[in-house]
Amino acid sequence: MKSSQKGIIRYGSIFNYTGPRVVVVGITSGDEILTGKRRDNKLWTFTAGHVDNGEEIEDAAIREVFEESGIRISSSNLIPINNKFVGDMAIFSYLAKLPKYHATAKNDPDKEVSQWKWVKIDLETPELKRENRHAKEDLICDYLFRGI
Repeated sequence: MKSSQKGIIRYGSIFNYTGPRVVVVGITSGDEILTGKRRDNKLWTFTAGHVDNGEEIEDAAIREVFEESGIRISSSNLIPINNKFVGDMAIFSYLAKLPKYHATAKNDPDKEVSQWKWVKIDLETPELKRENRHAKEDLICDYLFRGI
């Protein structure tokens, strides 16, 4: 795919896109979702990171969740929700429905998140309001609140 193409990428496709790719995973437990406060800008984020060259998208999602939060998941936990291009970056987003595990940022190699917090999935939850989110194209919140 060319980086100029926009829109949703079909699930199950084999991607030959060589530009930057990012995975985002929203970890939910009942009516709560895990969100982390970034060290650099103090905004809230979900587990996310770049897909390494040659790495499968789901493998990157599993790796990023463990690196950033200390939570182990498998591909059977991943529910694809939305994939799209934002600029020249392909973003692949998933939900993972799990029991409410304790998350820790202590082993995150990038040290991007200072704390993880379980919050109620609600439009009025401050950590989930768009102005408090790191990603301006927040595919997880868009899916949860707007069905996009």
